[in-house]
Amino acid sequence: MTVTVVMYHYVRDFKNTRYPKIKGLDVADFKEQLQYFSRFYQFISTQDLIDALNGKIKIPKNSILLTFDDAYQDHYRYVYPILKEMGITGAFYTSSRAIYEHQILDVNKIHFVLASAEVSEIISELKEVLRLYKNQFKLDSFESYYERLSSEFLYDDKDTMFIKRLLQYELPVMARAEILDALFQKFVGVSESVFSEELYMTLDQVRHMSKDGMHIGSHGHNHYWLNKLSAEQQVEEIRQSLSYLRDMSVDMENWTICYPYGGYNQDTLRVLEQYNCQLGFADDAIDIADLARDNRFALPRLDTNDFPCDATAPPNVWTQQVLI
Repeated sequence: MTVTVVMYHYVRDFKNTRYPKIKGLDVADFKEQLQYFSRFYQFISTQDLIDALNGKIKIPKNSILLTFDDAYQDHYRYVYPILKEMGITGAFYTSSRAIYEHQILDVNKIHFVLASAEVSEIISELKEVLRLYKNQFKLDSFESYYERLSSEFLYDDKDTMFIKRLLQYELPVMARAEILDALFQKFVGVSESVFSEELYMTLDQVRHMSKDGMHIGSHGHNHYWLNKLSAEQQVEEIRQSLSYLRDMSVDMENWTICYPYGGYNQDTLRVLEQYNCQLGFADDAIDIADLARDNRFALPRLDTNDFPCDATAPPNVWTQQVLI
């Protein structure tokens, strides 16, 4: 049995956004893509996938599951009503700190800094702040970081990837927080509390979607790379996330996780088994999930960009694989 799991992040009305450089999918294109999927696939729910993994049901080879990361307001405003109208059950993965503490996750600060300034401006500013904080946080030189971290990956050039890697995980936590705050205020210039309320779903909205049949899963508490945490830190990160999932009206007998940045290791898998997780989505392999082959805690996903946004498009290379 196979399932095509598709991941989404920003799905928004780009004609009316203040940040047109954010990499995401326009609502009109999302609707077109769903119509494309409707022609070639059978939509399933996360519960269907869990039941298939547990041997309770069989799912067709052309099964498809839609997943949405980070609990954006876009998902409640645009995605959820469209899915309801089409009778599709989506899976929404929330980082609980964003919803409960009204703080902007590091990953989103980076996105909006990149959307608000030229990459060359950000690089120039990083050179200066790394120099300023070098002694306080025992940092390496800009040149040393750049040599280690600058290489192209998927849709990003080497300078963009350098910025992301440096600010996602390479710098010490305290240095990363201060430097990201400084960059966000310089280039975005909006208060964090106001911005977070505009960016993320509210608790009531998440609960509403959960009670209305949408699957709500864990995306960690702080949206950290789990594989860069100690085993003890991973336990705490997942325990915090689970505590908040319970408050979101989630069925804790069937909870699932999508790893922030796709990062996990063997410690992660042991913790998930300990806490009776049903399945996990990883991004270390870009592929169609094969339930007989893949670890249930490391199921691969594909990206929305891997499929056409044209309702009339012929089957692409990924779609052809499930139609054979």
